Amino acid sequence: MNVDEQAILRVEGISKMLGGKPILNNCSLSVRRGELKVLIGPSGAGKSTLLDLLGGFTQADTGSLCWQGQDLRALPPAERPFTTLFQSNNLFDHLTVQQNIGLGVRANLRLNPEQWQSVRHAAARLGLEALLERLPPQLSGGQQQRVALARCLVRQRPFLLLDEPFSALDPARRHEMLREVHRLAHE
Repeated sequence: MNVDEQAILRVEGISKMLGGKPILNNCSLSVRRGELKVLIGPSGAGKSTLLDLLGGFTQADTGSLCWQGQDLRALPPAERPFTTLFQSNNLFDHLTVQQNIGLGVRANLRLNPEQWQSVRHAAARLGLEALLERLPPQLSGGQQQRVALARCLVRQRPFLLLDEPFSALDPARRHEMLREVHRLAHE
């Protein structure tokens, strides 16, 4: 079997133009279960655009996007098998850390006790358990990134799309979070 036959996600020939200029041109990749992929390139190379295309936040001009044989291009973001951690973290300043994480489970925050437990478990995995009642403005940039990552974890989607997820972390915490993401991929 080759890589394509074992892939659960296939991106083939994806292209995207913005302002008459190509951002992505004939981009293809495949992903196997438990595999980590890293996009490396200079600013403006299209890394975030590719993640936005996968997540359904923008549409490709050409190409295909298939998850386990299903074409995803017509599906809205909420119905795709991805959770996206954006560069900006997208935290709500008026909600506590616990509530911001809980949004990953249900947008209305009407969680049952088991769901709140999963929120606390995700917070503990990322060293946030002592910060659950704080508001985002009371956190450092690295703590805010970990809150956003915890919110992604509770969504329990097959794919995490991480757009510069560790840029605000110090080197020791960055290494710790890389290990955690690697462990999650294997789970």
